[in-house]
Amino acid sequence: MVRVTLQGLAAVLGGTQSLHTNSFDEALCLPTENAVKIALRTQQIIAHESGVTDTVDPLAGSYYVEWLTNKMDLPGADKKVADIMQMLEFKKSYKYESEDISDKFAKINQWTPEITKVNSKTGENFDKLLKLINIVSYESYLLIMLLLLKETSDQHK
Repeated sequence: MVRVTLQGLAAVLGGTQSLHTNSFDEALCLPTENAVKIALRTQQIIAHESGVTDTVDPLAGSYYVEWLTNKMDLPGADKKVADIMQMLEFKKSYKYESEDISDKFAKINQWTPEITKVNSKTGENFDKLLKLINIVSYESYLLIMLLLLKETSDQHK
């Protein structure tokens, strides 16, 4: 049902003249009455709750997309900037010691970010991942790698 909703919304945004949303059981048999009602309600939700019918062509000239973007609150962007600034401050304040720099570099080099999988977002692993995301983003990891590489390069000596 989620796929059909996204397909329907994409069709409307693409300028479709007519829309048919498939019922969830259509691939198996003739659609049941309940499945047909859900398919119809999907079209009604797209038409009346998403706001795409408030303008003739929601993506035309991008004024509507710009308006929606300006209306959104983007806390994620502020978080990324804060993470990068935190790493830069870390770089300024951290004193490298020649004997343990290779150990630190090796530990960071071994760390790999978890790739989203269905089975990795359950229970204790999910809580650990959320804490990890709040502490160090992938961009911060790359920045640390870059800074350590720069510190250990021959040009810096």
